[in-house]
Amino acid sequence: DLAMERGASLRPLAPGGDFWVEPKGGHLSEEEQVENESVPTLRVHLRESVEADAASSGYVQRGDGVQIAELCGRRARLVHTKCIVRVDTAPKGGWMDIFDE
Repeated sequence: DLAMERGASLRPLAPGGDFWVEPKGGHLSEEEQVENESVPTLRVHLRESVEADAASSGYVQRGDGVQIAELCGRRARLVHTKCIVRVDTAPKGGWMDIFDE
């Protein structure tokens, strides 16, 4: 379980495969996960390296597909495999926290 205080930011689509980005938390009901169309889509910002203060490498957003390429403590390096928008918002992937403290 990749749970955080707000819930899971990544939900497995299939064992050993892609994850679905769910910034609101996968523990919520479908009704609670629905976004208000007047509010921008929720994003998870990625970093260029594992350090918490590293420069941004883009972002993934709700509904994008990712694979976990590497783990380092509570952080994971993601590869962006499916984009909801036409332009890849994280072409080189990046690092994110997958566990809260």
